[in-house]
Amino acid sequence: MAINFPSMEVSSTTGLPVVPWPGLDGHVAQTSPVVPKPTPYDALFSTNWLSAAGTIILIGDIISLVVLRVGPGRALRVYGQSLNQLKWAILTIVSVLGLGFLLNYAGMTFTLGLAAAATGLLFPFFSPIIGWLGVALTGSDTSSNALFANLQKVTAQQLGLSPNLTVGANSSGGVLGKMISPQNLAVGTSATGLQGKEGDLLRLVLKWSIGLTIVMSILVVLQAYVFKFMVP
Repeated sequence: MAINFPSMEVSSTTGLPVVPWPGLDGHVAQTSPVVPKPTPYDALFSTNWLSAAGTIILIGDIISLVVLRVGPGRALRVYGQSLNQLKWAILTIVSVLGLGFLLNYAGMTFTLGLAAAATGLLFPFFSPIIGWLGVALTGSDTSSNALFANLQKVTAQQLGLSPNLTVGANSSGGVLGKMISPQNLAVGTSATGLQGKEGDLLRLVLKWSIGLTIVMSILVVLQAYVFKFMVP
């Protein structure tokens, strides 16, 4: 069976090339009550390599190699060692991001968002906690947003709240969950020579993480119902 690959397009917002994903782009539709009328769900691969965070880091690495006069052979060995050290973390992050896209295109995230709307007026309080749990489990704010951003958006639309507030609360709560993420605890102890002390570090920061997340939840509630002018 022949596969017809779609031609490359140019994004109207960024001006960068985008490639519609074969067999998926336009084949999934969003319907009511998520959107007012049935709308095709785009599946586009964006070629924003120059603006990606990894590209900036790579450029910084190359400049550092030149400044420190590190030869190509040694540089490749260091990159190889780093890749080997991080291979399971990379696989985990890629898998979580893939799961996020799967949940979105399968409609699961939107279904969860509609269910979360049952919390009514209390949802702004739980909004940062959802992001907090996402990062605590995955170790990445990006992964948490990939999993739960659409949930936050759909729930906000159903409750008449600002999606900017709830999606932002997801990221804010996620930042407060980083300090208790096993992935980040392992990185922190490794960088400071405290391997094996992850449990002790978790006990020290857990109360601060929970306390600050509750403060963030209260602030989001105030922004949702009292200080509405703070939300664009």
